[in-house]
Amino acid sequence: MSTIQMVFSTKTLQIYRSVDLFSKYDEKTLFTLRRDLKNQKKGILLCATCLQPLFIAGTLNQALYFRHMKDSDDCPIKTTSNLSKEEIEAMKFNGQKEGAQHKNNKLLLASILRKDPLFESVEVEKTFKDENSSGIAKHWRRPDISAKIKSSGMTMVFELQVSTTFLDVIIARDEFYKRNKASILWVFLEFNNDTFTQKDIFYSSGMNAFVFDSEAIEASNETGKLHFNCHYIEYVCEDIEGLNEARLEKVYRNKLIEIEELKFDSKSKKPYFFNVDSSKEIVTRQVKERTQLLKSQFKKEMEEAKRKYKSKKQNTVTPRPMKINSSIAPALYEQLKLNGKHNSLKCSNCGNTNDFRSVACFITCNECNSSVDW
Repeated sequence: MSTIQMVFSTKTLQIYRSVDLFSKYDEKTLFTLRRDLKNQKKGILLCATCLQPLFIAGTLNQALYFRHMKDSDDCPIKTTSNLSKEEIEAMKFNGQKEGAQHKNNKLLLASILRKDPLFESVEVEKTFKDENSSGIAKHWRRPDISAKIKSSGMTMVFELQVSTTFLDVIIARDEFYKRNKASILWVFLEFNNDTFTQKDIFYSSGMNAFVFDSEAIEASNETGKLHFNCHYIEYVCEDIEGLNEARLEKVYRNKLIEIEELKFDSKSKKPYFFNVDSSKEIVTRQVKERTQLLKSQFKKEMEEAKRKYKSKKQNTVTPRPMKINSSIAPALYEQLKLNGKHNSLKCSNCGNTNDFRSVACFITCNECNSSVDW
């Protein structure tokens, strides 16, 4: 497969290597860029060869690469993907299998919603019209399930995601329901965040994924209230071992929740359980404050250690060695060393501590000629 190696940015007016862009940014940034590129009218990133808009696509192994938009003009560099006969047959089989799974879970979800006291007017595949100011419908959608929240009157639509959905479709549905002041909740039957479709929905839904798995189904049936297993990202502040600073760490969480625990974004109308962006802002400040505290504590500890060392050095009196001269018999001096007296002799009369002489086994002060006890 031929790949586009060089891209041109209309923002910076610079040319970049594709591999550098993919290695520079984290997954969230890349999937946000993928959505922006797909939804744009004018290119943000262009092919450096033909200057036509580009899109971020992926291989069957989930590797990212740039490709030209559909129906673009000819270019010396074109990206193509050729599936084998076996791969095509496998896709057909998975599509048939997921079709039954989609239908069964859609009906089950609708039956639970009808029991949930939070909702009313629950409909399956009811046409949802887009009306302009004159009331004439110009576009329409048929969501898997639609329902109204009794307390607010807001319409919620539920779209079950069990097979590969093109990004164009995801964007179109998101924009349609946002325009019509309805809230769309993408429902997963399983979630690993390891496919492009899951990531496209996850990162455009405030990094909250709602999974209608066996645990959620059991809790919903037992309580009569719709439950989801919510997968989300939480940022935490952690100290860096061996360094006097903290860092921002990303932790993946999941929690079984009731649908009434959801909140709604004021702009996108999309539901969320955990506000990831707000949490990140708060924890980012905590990291900065924690780093400042750790550095301040380390500075104080170093200053205290220096103070103690300096104080200890000033208060330490190094004993002056006893002056050795010909008046001290070597044998007697060795005996003084064995007894630990060689550095502690002191004349009680004049205070002399380092100048003595010996006569036989007696020691005399050379300063005042007084006898010294030892």
